[in-house]
Amino acid sequence: MFKPFIINKPVFFGALLVIGIFVLLPNQARDIFGAIQNNILQAFGWFYFLAVGIFLVVWLKPASANLPPDSHRAERPAAPA
Repeated sequence: MFKPFIINKPVFFGALLVIGIFVLLPNQARDIFGAIQNNILQAFGWFYFLAVGIFLVVWLKPASANLPPDSHRAERPAAPA
């Protein structure tokens, strides 16, 4: 009835390593990931920002968000001055 729980070892241990670095060595993790980010930005520059922007627009699809009309806004009392 239930499928056995299978762990993808490279993904699990890779994520465990990254989380461990953040938890155990927060200052060093900030420096390491800051250096990685700077290298990515220097190597790819505008192409990186363009790719991330396109990915976010396609993935999030802001036009398809189902928001209620303005008439359905919750009324709250004015905050005291």
